[in-house]
Amino acid sequence: MKFVYINGAYYRHNDALISVNDRAVVFGDALYESITVHEGCVYDYDRHLDRLYAGMQQLKIHPFMKKASLKIPIARLLQQERMKQGLVYIQASRGVYPRNHAIPKYGKGSLFMFCKKMPTFIKGREIRVWLMPDPRSRYCQHKATALLPNILSKQSAIDKGGQEVIYTRDDQIIEGASANVFMVKSGVLYTSPDNGSIVPGVTRQRLIERAKHLGFEVVCEAPKVSWIKTADELFITHASNAISHITHIEGEAIPSNRTISTILFEDYLNNCPRLYQL
Repeated sequence: MKFVYINGAYYRHNDALISVNDRAVVFGDALYESITVHEGCVYDYDRHLDRLYAGMQQLKIHPFMKKASLKIPIARLLQQERMKQGLVYIQASRGVYPRNHAIPKYGKGSLFMFCKKMPTFIKGREIRVWLMPDPRSRYCQHKATALLPNILSKQSAIDKGGQEVIYTRDDQIIEGASANVFMVKSGVLYTSPDNGSIVPGVTRQRLIERAKHLGFEVVCEAPKVSWIKTADELFITHASNAISHITHIEGEAIPSNRTISTILFEDYLNNCPRLYQL
């Protein structure tokens, strides 16, 4: 990362400054999106922006700029970074105001963006996960920057040699700290419904649509923890890699024939809407 965009201006990374009164700093009062760039193409751009602006509307955050105008600064950042693989990070906060819990009635939000170069869409990526009762409160359907429960729980999995934690409620598998979860059982795909208990992932929704298009049965119902040992496969979905295969849970290997997830991964790469230039 060499350049940063903040509220209409571009800065060298080391020169970029955010106000100490920005509500993202003092309250975590902000939303974010991470959009994948793969081989120079921006994947599912419109859906990521739709989710961001819908979230701002629901939380009554006044956008710094209109959605249609955002392509210009993103395109410039990509050009400045000469980025072919990685993520575009977009953060929209409620804005800069003296610290007060009450939500300001007027003014507009802040906008902060940068690019992160990293490998994307690694075929056959494997991960180890740990299970944990879901520690999050309400509003977890919003992609908010206040991620303390996610950070701490994911770190607990990392400390044990894993890469992700999977949240559970009773016998239900909800989602990961930074990804959605799918289970294949008897050839049927199961994933938690979009009912306020998960972040409604853009990649998740795209894969549901593609799976149905390919003729697979998809049930938006939380898979069961008790199904794990008899499941065909278990995988997570997220923007930067589309699909990552879960091979171990709580340190124990689990069955995984990867038939459906491999088909979905290849189909996603070939058919996900992308922009060759903004």
